[in-house]
Amino acid sequence: YTSDPKLQNILESNIPVLRNGRQVLAVKASQQNKILGIVHEVSNSAHTVFIEPEESVRCSNELVQKENELDEVIKRILQELTEKLRESIPLFKQALPVMILFDKTLATAKWALENNCSFALPCLVNCKSDIKMNESPLLLQAKHPLLGDKAVPIDVRFLPEKRIIIITGPNTGGKTVTLKTFALFCMLNQCGFPLPCQEGTRLPVFSNIFADIGDGQSLDQSLSTFSGHMKNIANAVQNATSDSLILLDELGSGTDPQEGTAISMAVLDKLIEKKAYVLVTTHQGILKNYGYSKEGCVNASVEFNQDTLSPSFKLLMGVPGESHALDIAQRSGLPIEICKNARNYVVSEQADVSSLIKGLNKKHRELDRLHSEYKNKLSEVEQKFEKTKRKELDLRKKENDLKIGKLQEMNDYLIHSRRQLENLVRVLKEGEINRDKTLSVKQFINEIEEKTKIFDAKIEKEEISLLKDVQSFELEMKDKTVPKVLKTKKRMKNSQALENATAFDSVQPAKVNKNIELKFEVGASVVSNKGNNEGCLLEKKGTSWLVQFGSLKILMKEKDLTLVFKKDNFNTSSVSFDYEKESTGLISKAQDKPVFELRLLGLYADDAIKALERQIDLCVIHNFPQFSVIHGKGNGVLQQVVQDYLSNCPSVKDFNYAPSEDGGAGKTYVSLKM
Repeated sequence: YTSDPKLQNILESNIPVLRNGRQVLAVKASQQNKILGIVHEVSNSAHTVFIEPEESVRCSNELVQKENELDEVIKRILQELTEKLRESIPLFKQALPVMILFDKTLATAKWALENNCSFALPCLVNCKSDIKMNESPLLLQAKHPLLGDKAVPIDVRFLPEKRIIIITGPNTGGKTVTLKTFALFCMLNQCGFPLPCQEGTRLPVFSNIFADIGDGQSLDQSLSTFSGHMKNIANAVQNATSDSLILLDELGSGTDPQEGTAISMAVLDKLIEKKAYVLVTTHQGILKNYGYSKEGCVNASVEFNQDTLSPSFKLLMGVPGESHALDIAQRSGLPIEICKNARNYVVSEQADVSSLIKGLNKKHRELDRLHSEYKNKLSEVEQKFEKTKRKELDLRKKENDLKIGKLQEMNDYLIHSRRQLENLVRVLKEGEINRDKTLSVKQFINEIEEKTKIFDAKIEKEEISLLKDVQSFELEMKDKTVPKVLKTKKRMKNSQALENATAFDSVQPAKVNKNIELKFEVGASVVSNKGNNEGCLLEKKGTSWLVQFGSLKILMKEKDLTLVFKKDNFNTSSVSFDYEKESTGLISKAQDKPVFELRLLGLYADDAIKALERQIDLCVIHNFPQFSVIHGKGNGVLQQVVQDYLSNCPSVKDFNYAPSEDGGAGKTYVSLKM
């Protein structure tokens, strides 16, 4: 019909319309006889008639019949299913509470995610510990859930031993909303619900919550506004306990201001005595002073923007607020002339109090700003500290990895050199010593020395580069007035090995005779700058010297040595123990120290044991952990005596024979417990 060009002049519209659940055509009233069908409706102007064509009527009738048939089929299917599920009715009854619990839990979780909620921590106010007694109720950035996006977050903080908060400030500033927010959050918390606030919020479990909010007058009960308030307050005071929450809105209002103020202070005195948690809103100036002077109370106020003459709905803890009744009245439409005359009635004394309150509010805002800046800077410092700590740990890990790598490299090098040296010794033992063998041994030794020099030069280069970087960094930090950083630990060189290998008392350089010139030459006595150990120069190799410390020979740089004056040069390659001198008391002070190598050759068993006992005692006194004992092989008597004594000595940690190239079974290495 709508697409037939012959009917274009008959139809008012080419679009079918719906009337009484049927699709009809809008036909001009003057042309309605040209379309056969049922008239469902006539327009108000009587110019349009809504006709359902006969063909459409037949189709609609068939559709209604099919829909009835479909309903019958659905009904039959539901009846069959219900009959099959009848046996499971007990299970459905059992599962229904669980499903309801899951549904409520899911709804709560979704609501918590949408409102950025968190669960409140408990207030351990009933604990006897002094520390936990200070955990007072606290709301952080709390938003009333019914206000939606318009809600301004507030902080409500009960101080230790101060359980009454007196909130003052302008009308429409949010005092009553603060009371309702705190009460609502307490009830949600006790129901196990999350709260739309920041983490760190603390709330106790209250046994009773009393509220006197709004107008309590009732015509049926013959209660005026004041009497309605007094009835609610009386019930709260009589039933209040230390774990009760009491909310009093506009305390003392509705009657004579002087008497109302007296009643308010008396009520608060009683609630302080009962140690109940109380939130009070008021406009009475005397209660502001009460909050300052009375122990157990604290003032709070809702902030008022002096520029826009409107409240900002933020709660300020610690300072009272002004009512700003005149400003709000003028903003609400009260004539300016009336407001001006009202200001003239304000006494100067009250004006001084208002000025004081304004100053306090200004100081409080400045303090909040400084506190916010401090928190931001503290957060930045903590982040920098964490980054620095993380970098330090990474550097220590890398340093440790480098040490492990270098140690493995040195171990591989020593193992390889040891094998080559054993092969050379075997070759020398198997045949006669000739010029080629001697040259190969010297070449091997020269190769080891060259590799050692290259390794030392590489380490020294790294040290110089590192020291330059440290000095540059220290100068940069000095310019920025930042405390100097600790210098990076240096990598241990061969010249420092003696410091860890010996534990002698520090040897102080002797006073040098000015007439005697000391110089670095073979046989000169020196002291290590690192460990203060005394030694003798054996051979110069480039800018370094081969120095003998006892039985230990170390290649050290000339700058790490200090010349000392000594009459007798220290030329022997090992230190021997002379028991005869010791027994006769002729031992010098220099020999009252442990030796690297204890020689017992030629001694009787008893004398050898005494010498070994004295050596161990000296090692324990001087913190000398290791030494060697030369007892020889011979018939094995002295060897067995030494082994038996070391096995039963409590100071000995471990002992074993030396390698074959260092004496084998004729020499024993000893390690002591330190």
